[in-house]
Amino acid sequence: MTDTKPVVVYAASGYTGRLVCESLAKLGVPFVAAGRSQARLDALALELREKGADCVARAAEHTPQGLRELLRGAKVVVNTSGPFSLLGREVVDAALDEGVHYVNSTGVRDLVKSS
Repeated sequence: MTDTKPVVVYAASGYTGRLVCESLAKLGVPFVAAGRSQARLDALALELREKGADCVARAAEHTPQGLRELLRGAKVVVNTSGPFSLLGREVVDAALDEGVHYVNSTGVRDLVKSS
């Protein structure tokens, strides 16, 4: 993957993802704004780069392979996708496979317990 950043914000164009991206930008942390819609991610990344953020936009398929490729080379993923009971397990598994730290933005305990 090109333009690897240490942090991946997954589902970045949603409400919580946008808040996480804005916070990372304010802190000067380089990140990948990731999710399913390249157009929405491009718009978000452009807006944040205009404010000085070091970020790139990257769409990925929500599949084991697509998520592993997205996370390859990253240090941490902040997962803001939901509902976690339906979409969270694949992100956790990809993070484990790639040796990436995982942050669950909602603290849904059932997902963590089952992992």
